[in-house]
Amino acid sequence: MTCACVICVVSASSTVEVETKLGIIRGLNITRNNQIVLQFLQVPYAQPPIYALRFHKPKKFLSWIGVLNATKFGPVCPQILSNRYKKILENPNISENCLHLYIYIPNGIDQRHPKPVMVYIHGGGYYSKSATFYDGSDLALKGDVIVVLINYRLGMFGFMSTEDNTSKGNYGLWDQILALNWIKEHISSFGGDQTKVTVFGHSAGGYSIGILSLSPLTEGLYQRAVSMSGFGTSERAITHGAKNTTVRLAKLLSCIDESMETESVDTSSIVHCIRTKPMSAILKATASIKADHTKALSFIMSPGPVVDNEIILDIPKRLLTDPSSASFKLPSIIWREQTTLMADY
Repeated sequence: MTCACVICVVSASSTVEVETKLGIIRGLNITRNNQIVLQFLQVPYAQPPIYALRFHKPKKFLSWIGVLNATKFGPVCPQILSNRYKKILENPNISENCLHLYIYIPNGIDQRHPKPVMVYIHGGGYYSKSATFYDGSDLALKGDVIVVLINYRLGMFGFMSTEDNTSKGNYGLWDQILALNWIKEHISSFGGDQTKVTVFGHSAGGYSIGILSLSPLTEGLYQRAVSMSGFGTSERAITHGAKNTTVRLAKLLSCIDESMETESVDTSSIVHCIRTKPMSAILKATASIKADHTKALSFIMSPGPVVDNEIILDIPKRLLTDPSSASFKLPSIIWREQTTLMADY
């Protein structure tokens, strides 16, 4: 049965299809508290960052043939997942093919009266958690807004940097920017208003929002921002000495000799070597590095965002003195304490 607004109900109260610029996508049509909410799960916004695409900026996901099935949760991005989360996540699999969006729409799609959009960037210290840890249905229904959750690369996969052109880092932030561009281009197909987008997040998500709001690359991608338990000017928002961390990773993965000094390392060769290593080996080595950092007297966020002169043009605190900064062009709320707006597993 064909319906208005390019929506077709495939079976009663079970699935729904929407036509987008990229192709037709099938989502879930569920009832929550006697109200209808549509869920589009595991929607790809970038090509899988695997093989030659590992440690590179994300590439836009191209159109698909046929109907894209968005009725099941996708995997979490590479991390060491605790047994607690393995037991409760609908999909506890871990994969580098994880750059997906999760879209929650209240009360059906009405493209004639587009709804505001809230985009959630999850926390987890830049090395853990996932969009699949949260359910945006209740917030979507309570606020009558479309809720979109972003998966982005974490740990070394998302933030490994040699502090030169070999591997500038910030790949997780580039993922977030590409996801926001996807939302701006395609959310209207889901009944969303691209001119009324609010980004919100906690902890590393709050740091990310603060960083993005100081970057000229995000101008026009969202109109409001809410940072909870973290902002871009925090000492924890960016990391320092990223090359040393990458060299340590290379040594743990036997890409270079343990005695080699950081200054004498050929960054091109070590990045090539790390790119060939299994995901599990990189995760194990990263865990060892983080364990070493916990012994430090001061908090060290590593791996994490770095000043790359592309997304982050300078130390965030310094950017706040720049009157041309994007942070002065949009309303922002910064919450010191974390407040739960999402249903966390």
